[in-house]
Amino acid sequence: MGTFLSAKQGSFLGMNQLDFLRLRARYGLLMMALILIHLAMNGNLMKKELGLLFG
Repeated sequence: MGTFLSAKQGSFLGMNQLDFLRLRARYGLLMMALILIHLAMNGNLMKKELGLLFG
């Protein structure tokens, strides 16, 4: 949403579109890594929950 707003209005939260895209790319990779770590740590629990739900 921020990328769309920065393209339309010229800025979003004081950042132009290029700054916002850089920020999103940098912290998007960090967030993806954290999600993967979370899934790896809780994989067995999620498998058991899915087994109870569908089994």
